[in-house]
Amino acid sequence: MTRGAHKLKAWREASGLRQGAAAKRVGVSQGAWSAWETGHKRPNIEQIVKLAALTASSEHAVTLHDFVESEEEAETRRAWRKVPRSA
Repeated sequence: MTRGAHKLKAWREASGLRQGAAAKRVGVSQGAWSAWETGHKRPNIEQIVKLAALTASSEHAVTLHDFVESEEEAETRRAWRKVPRSA
């Protein structure tokens, strides 16, 4: 999970918002916001700009760097996807 995912959730909770209300401020669906918070998807550059503006005055301010994954992190994520899950 990216730093951005953690920061988004922390900002939303500190702001007292539900996912749907936070998503509305950025112009996305609640499902999209949820996917960002869980790290299943990442916002595009335009959405990151909106998120940065929205969270700028917070201790949980979001930047582009928060959503960039290092090669090591990407490799670890790919390896975990290959691990069989028990039923």
